[in-house]
Amino acid sequence: MVPGFDPQDEMDLRVPFPIMRGLIRFFAERKTGVTLDWVRPVDDIARISPRPVLLIQGLADGMVPLNSAQRLYDAARAPRQLWEEKDVPHLNMYAYYKTRYTKRVLKFFDEYLLK
Repeated sequence: MVPGFDPQDEMDLRVPFPIMRGLIRFFAERKTGVTLDWVRPVDDIARISPRPVLLIQGLADGMVPLNSAQRLYDAARAPRQLWEEKDVPHLNMYAYYKTRYTKRVLKFFDEYLLK
């Protein structure tokens, strides 16, 4: 799942009226057959160790809570890397930092995936 860590936190961010959250959750779970409690990467990310994890988040992200990548990073085990930048909106890290993005991702691949 990308990029969120807890769908309930995302619902809290996106649905400004708390009374609506329960209704939306009920109908979403009924329609999909999946409970939001099953979709919590923050609870599972540690289990993929020793596989490497690279988390990237712009801190002007209006789509997910701003601490999403940090919480995933904190829950993950080594090897792990976190890259955050101010003033970058959701899914725009590459658009804002093409050269740096390419270098960081390739360096990560070289370091962990080509061994």
